[in-house]
Amino acid sequence: MPYSILCLLLLAAGSDSANFILKQSDASRFPSDNSKIEIMLETYTDGKLDSKERLDVYNKGANKSLIKFLESKRKGHLVLSVDENLWVYFPSARRPIRITPIQRILGQASTGDIARLRYDTDYNPTILREEILNDRACFVLELTAKSKYSAYRKIIYWVSKSDFLPRKGDYFLISGKHFKTAYFEDYQQFGRKKLVGGIRYRSSHKPREETLIRFLSYTEKSIPEKIFHKNYLNRVRL
Repeated sequence: MPYSILCLLLLAAGSDSANFILKQSDASRFPSDNSKIEIMLETYTDGKLDSKERLDVYNKGANKSLIKFLESKRKGHLVLSVDENLWVYFPSARRPIRITPIQRILGQASTGDIARLRYDTDYNPTILREEILNDRACFVLELTAKSKYSAYRKIIYWVSKSDFLPRKGDYFLISGKHFKTAYFEDYQQFGRKKLVGGIRYRSSHKPREETLIRFLSYTEKSIPEKIFHKNYLNRVRL
């Protein structure tokens, strides 16, 4: 089917087309239902590196993930995400502690940004318009939170029309305040998929500061189901 006809059909299909676009764009950050992703978080002020954090993220299905901290004072800490629930576990603690997806890991990167890579599980999309962004024709979607447990109230989300890759996102808090803007960049080919290599966050109220999420590697990996239970976190060995 010619690309121009596909775009017209998508726009005419309304909510079904918005869901299709969102699912396609999610695939660029989520290689498979069973995967391990190596991540480097970096924060900058005026272009100078301030701090960094290495993480491994293990995913199972669309709604389970486990973040393992590998460096700094938080080495060995774990963050578990199951459905709408998140917990953090410290090796020195007796039990995991409930947290929210907006809680920050480093700089502008929150637990929800790392643990919830598939937006279609947390947000309902609608197509707002088409727009040219950096010489690319894009669909502009509005993603509205499905529940109070979503990290953001809404996201305005630019997705390339030619390949359905995300290019930009504006993130709004429950209060309605614009919190930050993300730029998706450095796409790389992993097998048959083109996956995002980096997400650059810029704060709406601290313009000198920037946070970069670098996706170092994606690996298909089957993770035991028991790993994704909060009462098992003190026995996790990954």
